[in-house]
Amino acid sequence: MKNKDIFQRKRVLGSRSNENIYQLVEMENYYEILSSYPGDTIEMIKKNYQKLLLQFHPDKQQQHRQNNANSADDILMKYHLVNKAWKVLSDPELRKQYDSSWMQRNTFQLWPIQEVVNFEEFDMCGDSEQYNYCCRCGGNLILTKTDALFQVDYVCCDICSLCVKVEYNSVTEEEKIQ
Repeated sequence: MKNKDIFQRKRVLGSRSNENIYQLVEMENYYEILSSYPGDTIEMIKKNYQKLLLQFHPDKQQQHRQNNANSADDILMKYHLVNKAWKVLSDPELRKQYDSSWMQRNTFQLWPIQEVVNFEEFDMCGDSEQYNYCCRCGGNLILTKTDALFQVDYVCCDICSLCVKVEYNSVTEEEKIQ
């Protein structure tokens, strides 16, 4: 595991005005969040999940809420992130889709990125549950609803070799999917 803080805040609350400030986020490594590896069994992942759940559970954080509101917010964000990762990795079908998306993402990182596109620029394509962005060659950059849910952040054109990085505004992306 990389030795870094994997729990990046997606939403930062303004100091006194409670206005929301959004940060751009990348596709999250759910295995890293749950201190697991892709080859781990569901039982191993579940054990790590339960350990992290106890560590970050809001009811266990009384002293943080009283002493430091920012620390309590960070812990709550970590708790929600752990739950989100578990919901995906505990479902065999979602885990398979996530693994595929994660492998695709890592493969695309080897390609040169020619453009950065915000997810908001993708259009929903009717009932097909796909998001489409028109490439400069006339082709399409396509994200499925599952890709958007996992925040896949690299997409290639279906005709040319253009590879773009997709940036997500987390709250906007979640609202658009729901």
